[in-house]
Amino acid sequence: FSLAFGYEEEDADSEIHSYDRYRLGLRYDRQFTGDTSFFASFRYQETDYKGVNPLFAMVNRREDEMRQYGLGLSRVLWRSPDSRRSLVGQISHTHTDADSNVGLYNYTKDVTSVSVTYAF
Repeated sequence: FSLAFGYEEEDADSEIHSYDRYRLGLRYDRQFTGDTSFFASFRYQETDYKGVNPLFAMVNRREDEMRQYGLGLSRVLWRSPDSRRSLVGQISHTHTDADSNVGLYNYTKDVTSVSVTYAF
């Protein structure tokens, strides 16, 4: 298991682009065999903007929340006899839900990726 916390402060020239952002991440990794592993992850992020954007005719400042869930599986496809080089395949899927008090910034996103990495 791994747990991560984060804080970011953006102090832009314009207050409508300045924000405080908080993050929380949780990840679980599991080795099934010497060559196959699995991961599951969750990330939560909250962003509070400091200024009111007149383009959206808002009285309140923009507030965003994002939740991201991920799953993945990787497998060593090839390893050199001296174990210095390897070829690893991975498939993963990430689902993101983003909510904002400004409707333009609400979205749902799904990303599935397949990769092959040669390490040397």
